[in-house]
Amino acid sequence: MSDSKKELTTKDKDLKDVKSLLNIKSHVEETQQNTDLITLNIDQLDEALKLFQVNKLSKDSQLKGLT
Repeated sequence: MSDSKKELTTKDKDLKDVKSLLNIKSHVEETQQNTDLITLNIDQLDEALKLFQVNKLSKDSQLKGLT
């Protein structure tokens, strides 16, 4: 997910470069296709962290990081 996020960021990219725009488009499409899987992974992490928090095995910063 962090690789996709990095590729989708347009801040330091030349938006007049066609290859750069095609690369961004490709990553957007890939993210859209994998939305269900990404959501499932986030939900699983959220539930696991909540379980760890109940048993005092996690840090608040980890839960905030997921949010």
